[in-house]
Parts: sequence; C-alpha cells; structure tokens
Amino acid sequence: HHPCHHRRSSSKVKLAAIHQKHRARDILVEMDRNFWARAALISCLLAIFQQNYGLKIRSGTLLRHSGRSPLSALPVVADSAEAPGVAHKIVAVVPADQDSPYGGRYKATWQDVFNHVSDKLRWINATYQMSVFSDAELLEEGGGGFKKFEAEARGADVFVGASLQRGDVASVLERTILEVPTRAIFNSTASVQSLSLMGSYRPGGGPLAELLGLVGGARADRELYRDCGMYWDRASSDDLQYALLLLLHRYVAPVPLVSGGLGSDAGTVDCMMNKCKAEVVGCVTDATCRTALVTLARGQANDQVAAYRAIVSYESPLFEQFSLCVLQKNNCMGRSAKIQMEPDTAPLAKWRGQPLSPQLAEEIFIGHLGPQPWSWKVAAGQNPAYDFFPCQHQIFYRAKARGNLWYDPVFKVETLDGREVWRRRHYKVRPAEPGQRPGTYYFSVLDNGVTSMEFWRIVDCADDLSYAVLAYQGAAAAAGTSYGGSLLCTPDGEWPSPELMPRVEAAFARAGIKMWELYPVNNKLDSSDAPLGMPEEYLPFNDFACNRVWDREQFPL
Repeated sequence: HHPCHHRRSSSKVKLAAIHQKHRARDILVEMDRNFWARAALISCLLAIFQQNYGLKIRSGTLLRHSGRSPLSALPVVADSAEAPGVAHKIVAVVPADQDSPYGGRYKATWQDVFNHVSDKLRWINATYQMSVFSDAELLEEGGGGFKKFEAEARGADVFVGASLQRGDVASVLERTILEVPTRAIFNSTASVQSLSLMGSYRPGGGPLAELLGLVGGARADRELYRDCGMYWDRASSDDLQYALLLLLHRYVAPVPLVSGGLGSDAGTVDCMMNKCKAEVVGCVTDATCRTALVTLARGQANDQVAAYRAIVSYESPLFEQFSLCVLQKNNCMGRSAKIQMEPDTAPLAKWRGQPLSPQLAEEIFIGHLGPQPWSWKVAAGQNPAYDFFPCQHQIFYRAKARGNLWYDPVFKVETLDGREVWRRRHYKVRPAEPGQRPGTYYFSVLDNGVTSMEFWRIVDCADDLSYAVLAYQGAAAAAGTSYGGSLLCTPDGEWPSPELMPRVEAAFARAGIKMWELYPVNNKLDSSDAPLGMPEEYLPFNDFACNRVWDREQFPL
C-alpha cells in the first residue's frame, strides 16, 4: 500500500477514536447524576476503544473526568451515627387545618401527612424524631404550643416548612429557627422561603445565591435541594419520607436506607470489566438496553419510582443479563439493603370462624382462581413505585412442594415512550420460618436480573372473599433498595361496598397505612389480551379447574 494511504487510514482511525472519546464525554456529562449506569457505559466504551482502536485507556482516566453523583460525593457526619440513643431531630411547621395535595379517594391535611411521616421515620430508626407544629401555634406567642416549638427548634438538626403562606409567620421564624443548621422550606411565601439554608446554598437567596450555587460545595447542596423538591412535588408519603432521609444523611448522620444504594467507586469499573464484560458490551450496544441505562442515569440514585418505571418500560433479556451479572452475582456496585420489619403488623387471627392455618391462608391467596383466570385484582395500593400500575392481576397457585405457592402478578405498563405492554413476574412463596405466625410468608423473585426478598402478611380477608388486605416489606440487596407497601384486593378490582369500609380502614390502620396513602388502580383499560392463567404444568397440584392456561411461549417470563 502507498505510505500516504496508510497515514490517511491511520489518521481516520485516530479521528474516529477522538470523536468517540468526545461522544463518550458528552454521554458521561448527561449521566453525571447516576454512578452505576455511568460506570456501565464507561466500561463498554473502554472495551470498544480497546477492541476497535487498540487504545490503552485506564478505567480511572474517564472516571476522573466524568464526575460523581452528588449524593455519592456528599460528606456525611459519622461520629454520632453509631452512638446508641442519639436523637436526630427534625422540627416541622405546616398550615393548620389545611388540605394537602396528598391522597386520592381519601384526603389529608398537612398535619395528618407530617404526623404520619413522623411515625414512618421512627419505624425506620427510633432516633429519627420529627416534631410537627402548625403555623397557628407559632402565632400564639406565649402559648404552650409556641413555647414547645421554641424549645424544639433550639435542639433541632433540621427545620422543614411546608406551604407556609401566612405573611406573619416569617417574623416568628426569623426569631426562632436561624440557629437550626439545615432549613428546607417549600411552597411558601418568598419571605419564609428566604430562610432556607442547605449547607453552603441559600434557596430563595436571590441571583447571587443561585450563581454561587453553581460552584464548589454549594453545587451539591443546590442539587440536593432540587432533588428534595422533586420528591416533595410527588405528594406521596414515601417520597416525603425519603426527602427527609436525604437531609439527615447529608447534614446530620449516615442513613443506611440512603447510603445502601450509593456504594460505587473506581473499583466498580474494574469489577464490571473483569467479570461482566460481555454483558456490559451486549447491553450498551443494544438500543433498548442502552435506553434503559441512559434513562436510569437521568434519575436520582435510589429513586425507586423513576427507576422502576424506566426498567419496566425498557426491560429486555440483555438488560436482565447485565443486571444479573453486575448487580446480583458480583455486586460490582457494592450495594446493600435489609428488609425494614417495622411496623410489625399482626396477621389475620381467624377466618371463617377458625384460627388461621396454613391451609386457610392458601385458600385466601388462591382466592378466585378457577372461575376466573386470576386470584385477585388490585383495587388500590400504597407504594408509589410498585403498586400504582393499571390492571393489576394477582395469580396464586400451589407449587409442587407441599405448603409452597407461586405468585404471578400481571400488570399493564404505560411505558415512558408511549406504549402499552403487559408484564408478568414469577415469585416463589413459602411460609415464614417455624415460630412465625400463620398468615406470614416469604416471597422471592428475580426481577430484571435482581433478586428481591419480601415478607408478606395477610392482614384481613372477608369470609366470602369479597376483599383482602395484604401488606409487604421487602429489599433488593444488590440494588441497595428497601421498600414496603400494602394492597386492597377484590374479585373485580372495584372497591368494597360502603358497609365493609370501616373494617377495611381498620385493617390498613393495623398495617400502619393511612387510607389517603392508597393509589386507586386504573382497572378500566382493556385486559382482554392480558397473559393470565396458571402454567399448565402446575394444574395437577391444584384441586380446581382453571378456566385459562397461561401461554408460556407467547408470554415468556
């Protein structure tokens, strides 16, 4: 070959490599706020560079230039976190007797919301303490409520203000909360909002504060305030709880529920390249799998709502293989999570006049399967990430092993790109260990490559199977997430009749769930093509005829 031609070809290769490196940096900037998905693309890009261009790029090179997610970079105060009995205090002020945006079929005042979230924080850790006051109490200076607020504010780690629209509140707060080191105020008057303080960043502090919030440590503080505002706007108790945990984790003491999903470092890339190179390259070079990663990357770490909606929108065999290798088998992200067992809800004690036994519990789970191709339809659920999907069908059936069940939830997903698709999962169900009460079960599932372990309770069920209340708490350790939820199940997805609702409400109350936390499920969409029914191989183990057999070939798991 002519030497000039060789030089031109070599130059084209180098230019192509440079272009790919620049494109990689653009992707990394876009993915700045989620480390694990960014690391996956880094690993893949390194592999492409090395295979196609012979470039020797160390993993740390791109990693150093890519930045880190704001939460993983945040310093946390560790000295008091391990000390038993040390209280981490939040003081909150909300409007008196004013409806909040929380709730669907049932509504809640701001005081209802914050008092309940105070209980939820305490269930996570007894040292997380939140005192809630109304703006009316603050304006009665000299009254008992004001004096208590003044004392609580003096020892508080975090102040939170919610929808404070009364102009005379600002002057009281100026005299009482300026010594609180962290102050997060949302949806309030400008004078109240200006009292906010997040580390080095002052929300509502004017153009200069916003400019300073773009550099140095104030940038991470500004990002955190924005993230808390995003959770705030969702108006769910779980999201509000998580926003408060973010504040504690960033400014007070490490919170395992937050830090468990942030355990990534430079070793992550080496782990992925050494143990999961084929899976990483396969995922990132596939359009659907790559879209899943990029969509995940645009969300906040540990944002279960956004993450699961991205996963169910773009799930694929390649994404499952990627997650199975990187997260589940090798834990390249270094994540961890445990099931949060509080509140410890007592399961149903008696059903149809008899003490609840494993056999009766099986009958409750199996429900209406046989005459219908489902056991139950979900009328409402509590968890904003997992219980809100339309057309939720629950299918319980007996497994080969005596006393064990399978649980296949089937639900419709309105994907982020506008499609409607069905998803079906496949859980193993076994009774809790000896010594646990009847009506308690362990569920496990491999969902898109990550194993979730869950502890379920039958909280209540009508003798005629007209409704059931189920509660669960779970964790996906490899993903660093813990969660909980509760379901109102009925034969047809409609709410129980009014005369049954007092008993239903009492059951949710025992499970620590307020009725305004429930999301009504949309069961009006077409379900004629839903992948329902029991797998044919399990028909011999179930003593009833099922009117539909699940077509495994048409709807594989």
